[in-house]
Amino acid sequence: MVADTNPSKLELATSFGATDVIDASRDDVVKTTRELTGGGVDYAFEVIGLADTVTQAVRALRAGGTAVAIGIAPAGAMAQIGLSELVGQEKALRGSIYGSTRPAADFPRLFELYRRGRLPLDRLLTREWPLEQINEAYDEMLAGTVARSIVLP
Repeated sequence: MVADTNPSKLELATSFGATDVIDASRDDVVKTTRELTGGGVDYAFEVIGLADTVTQAVRALRAGGTAVAIGIAPAGAMAQIGLSELVGQEKALRGSIYGSTRPAADFPRLFELYRRGRLPLDRLLTREWPLEQINEAYDEMLAGTVARSIVLP
C-alpha cells in the first residue's frame, strides 16, 4: 500500500507491485489505511521527511506495528506522537539512514538482483541532466515530477 499526492508516483508504485494506493491529496491516509487493512499496517515507511507524515505513519500502524522514518527532515522538525498510543499499543518508531544498509554485505546482493533483472532500478531513473542544468533538476525533484534523476558532469 502506498500513499502520495502525485498521481504519477501512485502509478509508478502500482507498476512496482503496490496492491493499493491512496491519493493523499484527497483521502485521509490514516482512515483509509485502517479501512483497507482492517485495523492498520504492520510496517509504515515515511520517506519524505515531514513531521506530519511521520505522525500519520505511526497512527496508521496496528498494535505492535513499526513505523520507519527514512526521509531526511529539516533540522529541528518535531513530530507529534501520542505517547499513550505508542506505549499502550506497543507501537515502535525508528529511524533509518540509507536503509540501514551494510554496504559490504548488501551491495553485492543488490547488484546481483539487478543483474538478473529482479531489481528494475532503471525504471526509477526518470531523467539525466547535464551539470549546467542542476538547478532545473533540483526544481523537478522538488516538484515531484521525477522518480529519480541523475546529474552528469
